[in-house]
Amino acid sequence: MRGPDGGISDNPGVFLDVVPRSRIVWTSALVAQWRPADNPWLPMTAYITMNDEGDFTRYVAKVLHKDKASRDQHEEMGFFDGWGTCMTQLEAYAQSLK
Repeated sequence: MRGPDGGISDNPGVFLDVVPRSRIVWTSALVAQWRPADNPWLPMTAYITMNDEGDFTRYVAKVLHKDKASRDQHEEMGFFDGWGTCMTQLEAYAQSLK
């Protein structure tokens, strides 16, 4: 992942489930070929669901952590705000498709 300031963040992991236009699930606890990550930094599993609701789409993002301390650490690092930024960008992109 490359940020707007040119910074690079390597986030190894694998997709667990992908259903086009419906669901994406991934984890940082595993790497290629379903092998356990050597040293997963704050392992998490995330899933996003998207469901049509008339003229709108319900988008739900959930992240699972191994414990409350890991969750709190991610929140302190700004992950909550990051997910919100991602949603704002996705909404702007969707609006541009109209």
